[in-house]
Amino acid sequence: MRIRQDEQRSRLRRYLLGVLPEAERAELADRYFHDEELFDQLLEVENELLDQYVRGQLSADDQRSFRAYLSILPGSESKLATAFALMEATADRKAATASLAAIGPTPINERVTARTAHNLLWKVFRSSISGDRTLRYATAAMLLVMVAALAYLSVTERRLRREVERLQVERGTIEQAQVGLAAKAQAAEQQQATQRDLIQGLEKELAQAKQLQEHQSGTGGGVLATLFLTPPLRSGGTPDSLVLLPATKTVLLAVPVDNKEQSRSYRAVLQTTAGGVILKSGGLHPHKSPRGASIALRLPVSVLKGDHFKLTIIGMPTEGVEIARDYYFALARK
Repeated sequence: MRIRQDEQRSRLRRYLLGVLPEAERAELADRYFHDEELFDQLLEVENELLDQYVRGQLSADDQRSFRAYLSILPGSESKLATAFALMEATADRKAATASLAAIGPTPINERVTARTAHNLLWKVFRSSISGDRTLRYATAAMLLVMVAALAYLSVTERRLRREVERLQVERGTIEQAQVGLAAKAQAAEQQQATQRDLIQGLEKELAQAKQLQEHQSGTGGGVLATLFLTPPLRSGGTPDSLVLLPATKTVLLAVPVDNKEQSRSYRAVLQTTAGGVILKSGGLHPHKSPRGASIALRLPVSVLKGDHFKLTIIGMPTEGVEIARDYYFALARK
């Protein structure tokens, strides 16, 4: 377990120094963006490098790499000042001055220099450098508290930034979903309007055909009964129904079909909802009109045994993939 932790810290150190391969850098950045424990380890390694940097303990290459990292790190000025303060508080002034001279220019150039940090520290530690060891330790403890507070603020800032980015992504996803739903709702409304027009046209044509049939048969409307079938709703609903009079001998089932399917012929399978097959018929051709196309299926009442039925219409479009639709209806006899 210890070996794995050391490997992880070594990998984080190479990440901060910019020597990790690009693919591993991207993978690690994505991980610490979501992994709080890994993010805390990254901050620990960053603090260790910062301490070694101000003490001049890094190699020349590592010093240049870490300087480049600090140049793009938010709040690097305050972190450098804190690191200098800790070094002054835990070592004598002469050793700290030598370390400041050894590390060379800071990554922020003219904004934060070793001399600027030293002047700031001199005001804070003027009394502790005079030799009062108790006061020096108390000041060091105070600085440790300040460092912990700064680290907490830095972690909180990064977490808040990540949360804002996550919320922005979620907002974009929701907006895209809303646009997609609006487009689907508009398309559904247009399709419903087209179906209503088709139904009205077919009902009118069927009524005219029924009147003509009744006139020719001279039975006053008792021989032929027509039922216009509609596709079932996804959420369920009541099936189409037809009332049969005692004089009714034939039932005409009219089924609308979509012109876009471009099927030359259809097959029909009629069965009871219990699964009993009543009729199988093929070679059905749609009747086309200005309002749409429909299939007419004429059946004698004598074959319609039962009250609830399921009619399946199967078409073969030019693409070669069968399309089947189910229609449900019920019969009531007087």
